Amino acid sequence: MKRTATEDFLPGLLELPSGHVDEDETLVVALARELQEETNLKLTSIRDIGKSFDYLSHSGKKKRQINFIVQAIGQLRLNPEEHSRFYWMTKSEVQNTAQMLEQNRNIIFDAYEQLSDTNLAIIVSCLLGCRCR
Repeated sequence: MKRTATEDFLPGLLELPSGHVDEDETLVVALARELQEETNLKLTSIRDIGKSFDYLSHSGKKKRQINFIVQAIGQLRLNPEEHSRFYWMTKSEVQNTAQMLEQNRNIIFDAYEQLSDTNLAIIVSCLLGCRCR
């Protein structure tokens, strides 16, 4: 998904659906909520847990992004306040884009390796990172 040009933090960047875990939520509930909010897709199953990484947010807070390989159903529709486009990308396209953080590129490549026996385009595009406090 491409962040809108009006975003304060990393405008125009390609990213995975992601968001924070609210205090009253489990990680799985947050995963389903963020997927629904950002893509209109409904989580049907978690296939695997991908790698995680730590980073500093726009406000300077330390965050951890935990990534999941999921299956989902529904009609993909973006929240226009957060994202302007979505892409179905091949490995080559992921490798060659300059608009993606290296951490996300590595997560997608790891997912390609784990899912070599399935339809990669749909499942890889549904990776979700939850930014944990």
